[in-house]
Amino acid sequence: MSMLDYRICFAINAHIVHAYWQREFIEVGYNDNIALELANHEIELTYKALNESETISENPKAELYHDILA
Repeated sequence: MSMLDYRICFAINAHIVHAYWQREFIEVGYNDNIALELANHEIELTYKALNESETISENPKAELYHDILA
């Protein structure tokens, strides 16, 4: 997979996860704006966990991951 393909897949997956969280928050009763903010917060927590992961930081292929999030 090329770097461009990987970036596109990463962005699509992040969008899907974000949309899923937003939909879940709306279904439990939050309005659209609050659901959006909560979904943003959840994806930030996910990225933070990935950034702090030793598995990722020790993997030579993770340079691409860090490049995407930089």
